[in-house]
Amino acid sequence: MEQIEYRPLELSDVEISNIVTLLKKCFPKSAKFSNDYLKWLYVDNPNGRAIGFNAYINQELVGHYSCIPMLASVSGESQKGLLSLNTATHPNHQGKGLFRKLANETYKLAKDIDYKFVCGVANSRSSLLFVKLLKFQHVAPLEVKLSFGSVLDVENLKNVDDFAEFSTQWDSKTLEWRMSNPVNVCRVGLKMVAQLESSQTRNTPLSSMMVLLCSAMIQMQTMHLNH
Repeated sequence: MEQIEYRPLELSDVEISNIVTLLKKCFPKSAKFSNDYLKWLYVDNPNGRAIGFNAYINQELVGHYSCIPMLASVSGESQKGLLSLNTATHPNHQGKGLFRKLANETYKLAKDIDYKFVCGVANSRSSLLFVKLLKFQHVAPLEVKLSFGSVLDVENLKNVDDFAEFSTQWDSKTLEWRMSNPVNVCRVGLKMVAQLESSQTRNTPLSSMMVLLCSAMIQMQTMHLNH
């Protein structure tokens, strides 16, 4: 009977390279996975290094699960939590319960080092697995809308956190990191930069709605530049 070994992430160069190889094997149509991308995502995050677990059979990496640290306002209280991200099981080793074991080991470790929550955004198929196997609470489907024209004034949304039960908190360091994604080059207009810098001068956390609008504008500008 084969022995499965579960190890917490170390994030060495060799381990990151092995994870990239596994992700490419599991998701051959995705072009985003590279050593530079995973180092940016797992190591460079100002909120902390990724945590998670790998599964090995005979020293071969066959399963991977990771979360990255984030800061959020939860019912008005600032809390440090995790965003569930990459999960992969080698095609030859599916059906062995690796996903559930890797996730649960990650959550145990997260609890031990005082993370308060885990959240995630998944497609409809994956959402069912998280709810059924890992007892996640299904909050709501994510609606994404694009509009053309002028960008809304960020200042009009400065009180969004007064009524939001959950909102991601950003500062200048985390926003700079988010925009330095080596896969998706981001550009932002000078007016938005001035508004974001003004918010940081007042030590006001950036709400998720504010950054959502910023992100929407960034994507629209990127589309124009690339086409």
